Amino acid sequence: MRSQLARFEAGRATVAQLPLWEMKHDWGLAGQRGLERLGARDEAALAERLQQLATAEGRWQFEHAAETGAPALDRLRAAVTLWPAGAAWPEGLAETLAGDLRAPDLGGCAAATGGGSGRCALVLADLLPQVPGPEAVFLNAAGYFSADGVQVLRRQESGDWVRGGQIVLGDRDTVSVAEMIAALRAGAPETASVTVQVLRLGRWQVGITP
Repeated sequence: MRSQLARFEAGRATVAQLPLWEMKHDWGLAGQRGLERLGARDEAALAERLQQLATAEGRWQFEHAAETGAPALDRLRAAVTLWPAGAAWPEGLAETLAGDLRAPDLGGCAAATGGGSGRCALVLADLLPQVPGPEAVFLNAAGYFSADGVQVLRRQESGDWVRGGQIVLGDRDTVSVAEMIAALRAGAPETASVTVQVLRLGRWQVGITP
């Protein structure tokens, strides 16, 4: 434990790499002293994790908090390219996506491919004209090779974002999310009325069931 604390204090380890759960629950008095030592540091990200450690009712809840807290949301927004350019993330949407994504997923999103900005994109588009505000199409080409890499979300009256029933249309059976993202880079997407409002992404069309 001393070596791990020393690495952190020397800047060679991150808050996420600290064995905080073990320090509190498995390492006895030495672990408690280590937590007190960390608690004396003036670091916002560390203070947030220590607060989560103090209030978590189980290990899963503690680990899940790391994926939905403020640092995780910052990583999500940095890893996912937002369209249209200049748009702001709608309130609560990042939190909803973070609840589904794990750290490895975010790493895959951030990894650039083919000179592009990454393997994940979020498109805000009005797919339900009868409902105020845009809907969201999340495209995840990080290890997904089917319609599972496409999520369509809508905002409820309560303000919460929930998944909708997506519609993915194309001229072949295999869905290519990477191709959809490439179409985004090639030009601004457009919505078009079919039997429902859909988002055109190259050869693909994505919509949401009412």
